[in-house]
Amino acid sequence: MSAIEHPDEVSRRSFLQKSAVVAPVAAFAAAALAVKNAKGATPQFPFPDEYPGTNAHNFHSILKHEMAHVTALQGILSQSGSAYDEPAFVNLNQPNPYYFAYYSVVFENTGVAAYGGAAPLISDPATLATAASVAFIEARHAGFLNTLVNAPLSINNEDFQSTQTPMQVAQAVSQFFANPNLPLVLASQITAERSIDNDRRILKFALALEYLERRFYILNVPRFFG
Repeated sequence: MSAIEHPDEVSRRSFLQKSAVVAPVAAFAAAALAVKNAKGATPQFPFPDEYPGTNAHNFHSILKHEMAHVTALQGILSQSGSAYDEPAFVNLNQPNPYYFAYYSVVFENTGVAAYGGAAPLISDPATLATAASVAFIEARHAGFLNTLVNAPLSINNEDFQSTQTPMQVAQAVSQFFANPNLPLVLASQITAERSIDNDRRILKFALALEYLERRFYILNVPRFFG
């Protein structure tokens, strides 16, 4: 383990390797350099504000959006009795703002890819509209975060959004669930069948991802932005 690696760096690296769509290497190199430069000092957020307070405002907005996404998906699923409570998570508390930004980049870009991968499987126009609406906001988050860490606006400067299958996403994020099998089971239940039942399974998986993002920001935004 190098001098700049966090004790959980092995599992962190595994997360990145498992994810088929991740932020460019340059973004993570920049985050690692910031950690190295901190040298154990009380960390200060190392990235510039476009305008005074922009970063704090945007991170609080991201938290607000993720909370709204959870509420919306819970509401839709509750109509069929398919809603469920937030599961327990692990390894979401970040040691400093550098790792917080580092993981925000990965979570948001993975979220966009996840919705893109699920969209062709959705049959109901209203469900597709809901998923697309959430995906558009996740994409705004990703664009802000990519820019914040001086990465291309889109992953690898791509012109069209890459996608991930539900199982690829589940494998990437499972280590953050106290029960790592939960996202894998939810993803495995999604099929190529275009039906209302399958739409519901997709939304249940999406809710797990939104619960994860919401908890990540609930834990870290107040610590680093008050």
